[in-house]
Amino acid sequence: VGMTLNLNDVPLLEGARELAETGVRSSIFDDNRALLPDLAVPQGAVGDLLFDPQTAGGLLAAVPANAVAKTMYDLNKLGCDAAVIGHCTDQADGFKIV
Repeated sequence: VGMTLNLNDVPLLEGARELAETGVRSSIFDDNRALLPDLAVPQGAVGDLLFDPQTAGGLLAAVPANAVAKTMYDLNKLGCDAAVIGHCTDQADGFKIV
């Protein structure tokens, strides 16, 4: 299978984008980014935030496509700030960020 992450759909903590745009990063940002040197990540603050451990901690779940709407409804009803940020494909094309 393959996976596509829609960068613009990833929720950000308040103020995170603004700090990243000024170059504020964790001291281990470079080490984290070096773990995936061949991963094509769009340039910019939001792409950088994917590798900043200060913004990590959210729960990521894979949900069957036919269950996404109900899962989102249920999570939002419980007060969770849930978002669909990507999808799996039937192509063995690896992981892509768009």
